Amino acid sequence: MNLDMQFVLGALAIGVGLVLAFVQVNARRLGKNSPVNSGLPLYRFTWYRLVLALLSLAVGVLIIVDAMGTGPV
Repeated sequence: MNLDMQFVLGALAIGVGLVLAFVQVNARRLGKNSPVNSGLPLYRFTWYRLVLALLSLAVGVLIIVDAMGTGPV
């Protein structure tokens, strides 16, 4: 795989992980502040989104570290 493509894919994976993490934080805040349907969670399976965010961040970091280690000789 091309070195530039690895950096792009790594940055994309990190970006997706950060977006999923921020959606998790905002969902909790909105769920606490929302008087309408306060018993019904805003997003179900929040632990699932958190695991996906952490997994995406880890994969993105691994891709970037691998790209940095396989530079031109």
